[in-house]
Amino acid sequence: MFKQDDPEEIVVDLAAALGSSPAEECEGNTMTISEAHSGTCVNCECGHDHDPQRPRPSGPAPDIVEGVKATLCRYLDGFRRGDWEMVMSAYAEDDDITAIGSEAHEYYTGPRAIAKWHEEAFEQYCYVEANAEDLEIFGEGSVAWCRAVCAGSVKVGGEDVGFRGRFTAVMVRRGDEWRIHQTHVSFPAVPADE
Repeated sequence: MFKQDDPEEIVVDLAAALGSSPAEECEGNTMTISEAHSGTCVNCECGHDHDPQRPRPSGPAPDIVEGVKATLCRYLDGFRRGDWEMVMSAYAEDDDITAIGSEAHEYYTGPRAIAKWHEEAFEQYCYVEANAEDLEIFGEGSVAWCRAVCAGSVKVGGEDVGFRGRFTAVMVRRGDEWRIHQTHVSFPAVPADE
């Protein structure tokens, strides 16, 4: 598992780094990947109540951590830019890759179905901000998995609408790259603290 005692935040100005986004409303926004706090903290500054008794496996090799982070950055960059092809470049090309969303019908298998889901979503709204917070990375051999809080906002009908949910991914090593084999994003109907 990859965690840090002090949070490290990587902020990328995507408009500057990648050129302007396809929708003018989305220009100049940022994406953030925040590393998580140590698993031994209780009521730390991140606001989450971490269980110090929860067993923590030893961390994955640094190349796994860096590879998974690079893939997640490409994945989130695609959302920020409204570019479903960039999102898909983070996925493996296997016929059995899977993306699961919050809605009962949001269960997609295979590159064509997942690409269509993202393409249709990007026609409806653009991401103003896309974040992976409290990121934890695990891995062994040619398989890695991660979990994070996905947070940010989308522009819908000219208004920014915030979101906060859960994200998990399973990745496989393909040559020197890590590729997503399965994602699951869910948005609780009622916040956990209520």
